[in-house]
Amino acid sequence: MRVIDISERKNREKQIKKQNEQLRKILWIQSHRTRQPVASILGLIHILDKKSLTEDNQKIFQMLQVEADKLDNVIRETVIRTNSIVK
Repeated sequence: MRVIDISERKNREKQIKKQNEQLRKILWIQSHRTRQPVASILGLIHILDKKSLTEDNQKIFQMLQVEADKLDNVIRETVIRTNSIVK
């Protein structure tokens, strides 16, 4: 019985290591590959001359900014949660 327990424990440890590696990959993708275009969008939003926009375009712009901020927050939250799990 003890041999089975040790073998089972090793298999579980191997599985946990594999899951942690997958989480690290997700963390990297979220914090680098996904976050970069969102940061670029937010930067472009910041430098856009809002005064030159029509009233309708200003409303659209505001909606775009809100949605980009939401996406940025989701990415940040995912990175924080994944980081806390992997450590």
